[in-house]
Amino acid sequence: MIVRHFLRCALACLLACAVDSLWSAETPSDEIVTLIQTGDAKSLLLASSRLAEVPMDNDRRLELWVEWLEKAQIAYPDLTAADDLLVGFIAGLQTSHLEHESQSAVLRIWAANEQRAQRTNRDNRDAELYTIKAGRALVQYLASIEATLDPKFDLNKLPQLNPLPPAGSAIMPGQDPATIADPVQREAYTKIVAENHAYAASYAEQTKVQDRVADIATTLHGWLATVRSPEALKRIRQAAKQQKLTERTIKRLFE
Repeated sequence: MIVRHFLRCALACLLACAVDSLWSAETPSDEIVTLIQTGDAKSLLLASSRLAEVPMDNDRRLELWVEWLEKAQIAYPDLTAADDLLVGFIAGLQTSHLEHESQSAVLRIWAANEQRAQRTNRDNRDAELYTIKAGRALVQYLASIEATLDPKFDLNKLPQLNPLPPAGSAIMPGQDPATIADPVQREAYTKIVAENHAYAASYAEQTKVQDRVADIATTLHGWLATVRSPEALKRIRQAAKQQKLTERTIKRLFE
């Protein structure tokens, strides 16, 4: 009886400790918050790395990136710190699991911060070098996205709503292949329908990439419009050509 009572007490203590441990355990998200709130360049750099790696839902990741950018802006007057943070930001953005729309939102916030910084550092040589580095890194980021576009993709070639059957057949466009009695015609039309479905999926993906490239290019255009250094603009344009951005995208950036 005493032994049983002792075992019950021990089990209750173990369960209580386990529950306390679960409640008190710091989540990866909490760790990132702590690093951001610390606010120094080293902590922010580590936070950017963790933001790119730690699993979490998209909204929470976006929220933490916004907090990160606010703290990073405070560190901007120290251009050495800003240089390091730029590397962390671009690397984090490239490898982050953020949805595309959220990546664009984060980039717009960064660009707005940089536009304000440009107004106070226009004649500073260190700031000019920083701008060149930022431009090169972001052009490379944009090029990595544009590289996923199929150069043969034609936006005007829409998928068929009801795929056309083989010429001369009695099949109605959009007919369920399973209802076609002739096995040869059924197989032929099944292939046509499958190819159209695959093309529709590819078309949707390519359209998303095109929209994403246009969105990012528009954001960077707004930032580049505030750059007053001809040398910086020249270097960034050279980087755009070296990264083999399309002429259309380069025009969006600089014109």
